[in-house]
Amino acid sequence: MVNERITEKAIELLCRLIEVPRVSREETAAADLLQAYMQGELGLEVQREGNNLWSIAPDFDDKKQTLLLNAHIDTVKPVAGWRRDPFKATREGSRIYGLGSNDDGASLVSLLHVFAELAKHSPKGGAFMFSPNWQSTPPKGEQGGGFTTLSFWRVPKRK
Repeated sequence: MVNERITEKAIELLCRLIEVPRVSREETAAADLLQAYMQGELGLEVQREGNNLWSIAPDFDDKKQTLLLNAHIDTVKPVAGWRRDPFKATREGSRIYGLGSNDDGASLVSLLHVFAELAKHSPKGGAFMFSPNWQSTPPKGEQGGGFTTLSFWRVPKRK
Protein backbone atom coordinates (compact mmCIF):
# COMPACT_ATOMS: atom_id res chain seq x y z
CA MET A 1 0.00 0.00 0.00
CA VAL A 2 1.45 3.36 -1.01
CA ASN A 3 1.28 6.08 1.60
CA GLU A 4 0.86 9.30 -0.40
CA ARG A 5 1.93 11.51 2.50
CA ILE A 6 5.23 9.67 2.90
CA THR A 7 5.77 9.61 -0.87
CA GLU A 8 5.27 13.38 -1.14
CA LYS A 9 7.58 14.01 1.83
CA ALA A 10 10.26 11.88 0.15
CA ILE A 11 9.86 13.76 -3.15
CA GLU A 12 10.07 17.12 -1.38
CA LEU A 13 13.26 16.02 0.41
CA LEU A 14 14.75 14.80 -2.86
CA CYS A 15 14.04 18.16 -4.51
CA ARG A 16 15.62 20.02 -1.57
CA LEU A 17 18.65 17.73 -1.69
CA ILE A 18 19.16 18.25 -5.43
CA GLU A 19 19.37 21.99 -4.84
CA VAL A 20 22.22 21.64 -2.34
CA PRO A 21 25.54 21.18 -4.19
CA ARG A 22 27.16 18.06 -2.73
CA VAL A 23 30.01 16.92 -4.91
CA SER A 24 32.34 14.39 -3.32
CA ARG A 25 34.14 15.71 -0.24
CA GLU A 26 31.96 18.85 -0.23
CA GLU A 27 28.75 17.45 1.20
CA THR A 28 28.59 19.26 4.58
CA ALA A 29 25.51 21.29 3.63
CA ALA A 30 23.71 18.14 2.45
CA ALA A 31 24.64 16.29 5.65
CA ASP A 32 23.34 19.26 7.67
CA LEU A 33 20.06 19.19 5.71
CA LEU A 34 19.63 15.44 6.18
CA GLN A 35 20.47 15.54 9.87
CA ALA A 36 17.94 18.33 10.50
CA TYR A 37 15.30 16.46 8.48
CA MET A 38 15.95 13.13 10.20
CA GLN A 39 15.73 14.72 13.64
CA GLY A 40 13.02 17.32 13.05
CA GLU A 41 10.71 15.80 10.47
CA LEU A 42 11.15 12.10 11.25
CA GLY A 43 11.98 12.29 14.97
CA LEU A 44 15.01 10.01 14.63
CA GLU A 45 18.01 9.93 16.92
CA VAL A 46 20.93 10.78 14.64
CA GLN A 47 24.60 10.28 15.25
CA ARG A 48 27.24 12.03 13.18
CA GLU A 49 30.96 11.95 12.57
CA GLY A 50 32.09 14.42 9.94
CA ASN A 51 29.51 14.17 7.15
CA ASN A 52 28.63 10.60 8.03
CA LEU A 53 25.23 10.16 9.65
CA TRP A 54 23.60 7.09 11.07
CA SER A 55 20.47 6.20 12.95
CA ILE A 56 19.64 3.03 14.79
CA ALA A 57 16.10 1.87 15.49
CA PRO A 58 15.10 2.46 19.14
CA ASP A 59 14.58 -1.25 19.86
CA PHE A 60 17.79 -2.32 18.11
CA ASP A 61 19.06 -5.70 19.30
CA ASP A 62 22.63 -6.44 18.21
CA LYS A 63 22.10 -10.13 18.93
CA LYS A 64 19.74 -10.35 15.96
CA GLN A 65 20.56 -10.21 12.28
CA THR A 66 20.81 -6.61 11.17
CA LEU A 67 19.35 -4.91 8.14
CA LEU A 68 21.52 -1.91 7.22
CA LEU A 69 19.89 0.49 4.75
CA ASN A 70 22.74 2.38 3.12
CA ALA A 71 23.06 5.08 0.45
CA HIS A 72 25.43 7.97 -0.23
CA ILE A 73 24.78 11.70 -0.31
CA ASP A 74 27.55 12.94 -2.57
CA THR A 75 27.49 13.37 -6.34
CA VAL A 76 30.07 13.73 -9.06
CA LYS A 77 30.66 17.17 -10.56
CA PRO A 78 28.17 18.10 -13.31
CA VAL A 79 29.47 17.57 -16.84
CA ALA A 80 29.18 20.08 -19.68
CA GLY A 81 26.32 18.20 -21.37
CA TRP A 82 23.59 19.18 -18.91
CA ARG A 83 20.57 20.70 -20.66
CA ARG A 84 19.04 21.87 -17.39
CA ASP A 85 20.46 23.56 -14.33
CA PRO A 86 21.94 20.55 -12.47
CA PHE A 87 21.30 22.23 -9.11
CA LYS A 88 17.62 22.92 -9.71
CA ALA A 89 15.06 20.20 -9.12
CA THR A 90 12.80 20.12 -12.16
CA ARG A 91 9.62 18.06 -12.05
CA GLU A 92 8.16 16.99 -15.37
CA GLY A 93 5.28 14.58 -15.00
CA SER A 94 6.48 11.70 -12.85
CA ARG A 95 10.18 12.52 -13.39
CA ILE A 96 12.51 14.68 -11.37
CA TYR A 97 15.63 16.06 -13.03
CA GLY A 98 18.70 17.38 -11.24
CA LEU A 99 22.20 16.32 -10.26
CA GLY A 100 22.01 13.41 -7.86
CA SER A 101 18.32 12.73 -8.44
CA ASN A 102 19.13 9.16 -9.42
CA ASP A 103 22.66 8.60 -8.08
CA ASP A 104 21.92 8.41 -5.23
CA GLY A 105 19.24 10.84 -4.11
CA ALA A 106 16.12 8.83 -4.93
CA SER A 107 17.55 5.73 -3.24
CA LEU A 108 18.65 7.74 -0.23
CA VAL A 109 15.29 9.40 0.45
CA SER A 110 13.41 6.15 -0.22
CA LEU A 111 15.60 4.14 2.16
CA LEU A 112 15.41 6.89 4.77
CA HIS A 113 11.62 6.83 4.79
CA VAL A 114 11.52 3.01 4.79
CA PHE A 115 13.87 3.07 7.78
CA ALA A 116 11.71 5.62 9.63
CA GLU A 117 8.62 3.43 9.12
CA LEU A 118 10.45 0.25 10.17
CA ALA A 119 11.83 2.00 13.24
CA LYS A 120 8.32 3.11 14.25
CA HIS A 121 6.40 -0.06 13.45
CA SER A 122 8.83 -2.97 13.72
CA PRO A 123 8.33 -5.71 16.30
CA LYS A 124 10.28 -5.17 19.49
CA GLY A 125 13.91 -6.02 19.03
CA GLY A 126 14.08 -5.36 15.30
CA ALA A 127 17.59 -4.69 14.07
CA PHE A 128 17.40 -1.83 11.59
CA MET A 129 19.98 0.87 10.88
CA PHE A 130 20.25 3.64 8.32
CA SER A 131 23.45 5.34 7.16
CA PRO A 132 23.25 7.88 4.35
CA ASN A 133 26.88 8.39 3.43
CA TRP A 134 28.85 5.19 3.64
CA GLN A 135 30.11 3.11 0.74
CA SER A 136 32.17 -0.04 0.84
CA THR A 137 33.74 0.61 -2.57
CA PRO A 138 33.27 3.93 -4.35
CA PRO A 139 31.98 3.65 -7.91
CA LYS A 140 34.30 4.72 -10.73
CA GLY A 141 34.50 8.50 -10.81
CA GLU A 142 33.53 8.96 -7.16
CA GLN A 143 35.87 9.69 -4.29
CA GLY A 144 36.83 6.99 -1.83
CA GLY A 145 38.01 7.30 1.73
CA GLY A 146 36.35 8.16 4.99
CA PHE A 147 33.91 5.69 6.45
CA THR A 148 32.87 2.52 4.74
CA THR A 149 30.05 0.11 5.39
CA LEU A 150 32.59 -2.25 6.95
CA SER A 151 33.96 0.39 9.33
CA PHE A 152 30.40 1.02 10.56
CA TRP A 153 30.83 -1.87 12.96
CA ARG A 154 33.71 -0.07 14.70
CA VAL A 155 31.54 2.98 15.40
CA PRO A 156 29.81 3.01 18.79
CA LYS A 157 26.19 2.02 18.27
CA ARG A 158 24.76 4.40 20.88
CA LYS A 159 26.00 7.60 22.48
